[in-house]
Amino acid sequence: MKNLNLLMLLLLGFALSFTACKKDDNPEPTPTQQQQPDNTVKNPKPEPTTKELLMDKKWVVTAIVFDEPIDMGNGEFLTDLYDLMPDCEKDDYMIFKANDMGIGGVGEDLCDSSETDDEFLWYQNPDDKNELWLDMDGETIIMRIMEVHETTLIFEIDADMMGEKVPVKLHMKSV
Repeated sequence: MKNLNLLMLLLLGFALSFTACKKDDNPEPTPTQQQQPDNTVKNPKPEPTTKELLMDKKWVVTAIVFDEPIDMGNGEFLTDLYDLMPDCEKDDYMIFKANDMGIGGVGEDLCDSSETDDEFLWYQNPDDKNELWLDMDGETIIMRIMEVHETTLIFEIDADMMGEKVPVKLHMKSV
């Protein structure tokens, strides 16, 4: 009988160990939530859009790269046009404004004393948010965004090289 009472106490204790646990009032935050120091849960700030990443920064070109090397006809092949740019153009920049206006700016190192900043219109393709249309001097340039982050931008355009359309990637950084 003593063994039976001991067995019953053990079974009762075992059963109570399962029912004594209650569900946490404060569950672990889901991956889309952040636990705050005061144990409240706050949803994180949404990732910035492509347009937000582009806007109100001064973007300068750091490379102009061809997918395929261009035969210059003299036995030399060109892969990065940036190396051939005059230094006075390497500090030129673009600024994308919130009102779909932009500035094509000349840096401090002027190639010609009469150079001035130009304004342009820009907008996202409504069907493809990674495609920008720039209207500059009556010409529309289509920019296909390959990458955009807080400080880097890579886009592709079709450039006219010796009468042929050639895809060119422009690498830019914000300064």
